[in-house]
Amino acid sequence: MNFPKLNSVHRLEFSYNSDGIVRDNRDNFITLVVAATIRALPEGTDAELLDYATAWVKAQVDLSTTHKGKWQLSDDSHLEAFLRYKISRARKHEDQIRNGGQKRGSRAPVPGVFPDRWWAPTYPPNQLPLKWAEELLAATLDEFFAEIPAFNSVGVNSMTAQDLLACAPAAGPWLPPRLLLAASPSLGKTYGTLERLANRFKRAREIDGDNYVRMNVVYACPTVELAKQNAQTYRSFGGRCTVSLGRDYNFDKDPENTPCKIPLVVRAVQRAGIAGGIQTSLCRRFDPETGVTNFCEHFNDCAYQQQFDPSADVHFVAHSHLTHVMSEAHYGRIELLIIDESFLNHQTTKKKLIPPHMLVHDPYGQIVVESMSKGINPWHAFRDAGITPAMLDDRIATLDALNERAQPPVYPNINPKQVLKAFDPDKGWKSDPLITVLRRVRDEYKAAREGDEPIRSLAYNPEHPVADKAGTATVAPMLYLQYRSSFKMLRKDMPVLVLDATGHSATLAELHIPDIKFRRIEVERKATVLQATGFTGSMTKMQDDDPQYRDEAMHVAARFADTHPKMLIGTTKGAVEKGITPPNASSAVAHFGGIRGLNKYEGFDAVLIAGRMMPRSQDLENTARALLYDDPRPLNLTGGYGMRQSGYFMQCSIEDWQAYRQAVQEGRKAKEPESWGVMVKCHEDPFIEAIRFQITEAEIIQMIDRPRWARRSSYGLIILLTEIPIDGVPVDLLMPYNELVGRDRPGVRLQIAYEMLGVLPPPDMLLPLCEGLWPSVEAIKFEMQAVRDVATLLHAQRWHFQIPGRRGRPSCIYALERAWAASFLAQHCPEVVMVDSPKPELI
Repeated sequence: MNFPKLNSVHRLEFSYNSDGIVRDNRDNFITLVVAATIRALPEGTDAELLDYATAWVKAQVDLSTTHKGKWQLSDDSHLEAFLRYKISRARKHEDQIRNGGQKRGSRAPVPGVFPDRWWAPTYPPNQLPLKWAEELLAATLDEFFAEIPAFNSVGVNSMTAQDLLACAPAAGPWLPPRLLLAASPSLGKTYGTLERLANRFKRAREIDGDNYVRMNVVYACPTVELAKQNAQTYRSFGGRCTVSLGRDYNFDKDPENTPCKIPLVVRAVQRAGIAGGIQTSLCRRFDPETGVTNFCEHFNDCAYQQQFDPSADVHFVAHSHLTHVMSEAHYGRIELLIIDESFLNHQTTKKKLIPPHMLVHDPYGQIVVESMSKGINPWHAFRDAGITPAMLDDRIATLDALNERAQPPVYPNINPKQVLKAFDPDKGWKSDPLITVLRRVRDEYKAAREGDEPIRSLAYNPEHPVADKAGTATVAPMLYLQYRSSFKMLRKDMPVLVLDATGHSATLAELHIPDIKFRRIEVERKATVLQATGFTGSMTKMQDDDPQYRDEAMHVAARFADTHPKMLIGTTKGAVEKGITPPNASSAVAHFGGIRGLNKYEGFDAVLIAGRMMPRSQDLENTARALLYDDPRPLNLTGGYGMRQSGYFMQCSIEDWQAYRQAVQEGRKAKEPESWGVMVKCHEDPFIEAIRFQITEAEIIQMIDRPRWARRSSYGLIILLTEIPIDGVPVDLLMPYNELVGRDRPGVRLQIAYEMLGVLPPPDMLLPLCEGLWPSVEAIKFEMQAVRDVATLLHAQRWHFQIPGRRGRPSCIYALERAWAASFLAQHCPEVVMVDSPKPELI
């Protein structure tokens, strides 16, 4: 059997002796033989592969010496065992590649990128030109506000929105409009919403005077700072508004200057969870015995009380207010709720730790503790004991009454020392945690989920780390309580508008805002997207004590800082704390989760994404359990991530798409213009996957869009140091991570092409001859610019040629001799003429 001669590949170097036998680097050669055997017999059995490879090795390898001190390859049994080992490893690797679960290796044409793309984005890309997207946004907002009667009632004096709705013709029940509008940050959805609100109230005051139809609007923002910023924008339109600050706002930074004059007392009472709230206990309290309302001594000059303006139409609040009771005395009857940006962080309560001994004072609490310690769902235990949800309601009401009677008195002008002592975190009074636990168990009981799924709002740990009275570390049983927070202000007849660039309907539907509709508006980004391959952007590596990956990210930033001096580096909070610095004074560093809604990066030239956030699957599942704790739908709690193949959306021309579509319609085989993809982690449950998307990809998109690319006059640069495809972010260029960060010198693919062809022609001629090495002509040019001196890299000379009829500088081709270059050009482009000078000329 005649076997072909093999060539060295990358690091697998070997050489034939003059007699055609391989004596050195035999291991490298045998590895290549096994790979070539699998390519020659792709469907061959292990026995067929072994026979073929054995014959090949015996024909071309010197087997007389021991290999690595243990393999006596001249012995057929040793040779067979060695080849079986090699074939087994190669077959396993090849099967993983074919199944999409493995990469081709660090020297693949594009490391970490699969040859066949299977793209399954969360939503299909439909990026519109800026003008079209702005028109669609305006029409969407106008359509939403048109469905609110009170918003369009100008000229009807002395009526409230509620009165106006009651006078409307009875044509069936009125369904309030509820919309989640996911529009790109560049479009100005916040600006457009505030402008419409201000214009409506200005016009109403001009026509109806002070008797215009009142319509109280609450506008919720991620932070108080953003609320202040939006309030300033709203006032610039001529609107009247307030910004609601908490009683202890800014206490951690400046405890002497808080809206409330007694912030420590307020915090102690809030922490204890007294019934009735602060407003009706510390601020003002009605005494039923005397019929007198007592006020705090600071009430009349309290900054917290004075911030509420009865003439304001819009009240700006932080997201944290959404789960609080909003007093009608302060805000009036709220007729419209607008939520700006995602409020996922406020959708669940903080995890509460409850020692079991705090629940066993009541028989119902004993059932809860006993069932949890045995791994039994508590509401199943209640059901088996004949206890119904109604009986739980009665018991909760009884415990509530007992809890309120045991509560220490709280009233205006109480001695602060008395309050701090009464509500001391260690020895003072606390609200009975059993009440909250029973409410959650009752809610799950009413949901009546089928099967033996564990309770979602509670978890039990028999060995939770604690410290005893002496401070010694030990363990003790502990219950964890976590559940979805409710929106106290939301009524069934309240319109709701949610503005979120990366909104996902699955995280909202039927949770806080039932019957909400979803609409997405994408706009084109004026930026070139460069994405690294071969590195996932691991959060662990970016935050490791070893600074390697952080240093490499800063190296890339410095490399592009000359052409893009204003660069935003986006990374994880841990990486920022470990030390990632901007390349110059004009650039900045920000962390995921802290940039939503910010405009201070508008006008930056580039964005560098260094890593990504990827929470543990167990944490995601716990969040989903809390969000859906009282929901009947099942959750697929797998305890880990699965894998799916996802693709990059490569920029391509209309002509490429038309040619591809025509080929498909005609039944011809055709390769999609954007054919790259990798394996990514995902969760099998769609709801949990939606939460993961909000934490991971959505935060990257938020960071990417801070410069407001759609409104730029020139193109910027987006660099993604993660190979994970980002849905809705078209990629212009893929580049191996090692080359991008400088681990490998650039030009490796140029050397491969030179070895394949014997010459290196211009990029437009090179691309079709080396399919798979580069995704585009621009990628070849980029690599040549990075190399700078291509001739030295290839140990070749630079020759020039001119295409007849084309003006400009001659093109160049690299070859060892002029005759080789001329022979190659004569074969692939016969009309060209070799020239001796690079001066422009017309042949």
